[in-house]
Amino acid sequence: MENKKFFKVTSDGIREVYYEDSSCNIKLVVADFRDSVWLISAKYLMNKRNSKLEKISIKQKYEIYRRISANCGRELATDEFKFINEDMDNIDCSKNILDIEK
Repeated sequence: MENKKFFKVTSDGIREVYYEDSSCNIKLVVADFRDSVWLISAKYLMNKRNSKLEKISIKQKYEIYRRISANCGRELATDEFKFINEDMDNIDCSKNILDIEK
């Protein structure tokens, strides 16, 4: 399944990674892109349905990190989950982040 139909991951190449699907936009901070393992964090998302900033639930955050790791082919280090290293074959793209239980 091609993930680009369901979500997009981009970066500014300096300190930020951007995740987007049809339900939300999320800006994540990366400590240093030069590191082999990215130390990454996110707290809020922009809900496209109501144009409001919302806190990301722990389940949503875990799925966001998994998708970014798989998409970028990078291991991520997080405060909440320690290390995440995911393969795109293990990602279920059928749900938007906002459709994941809070």
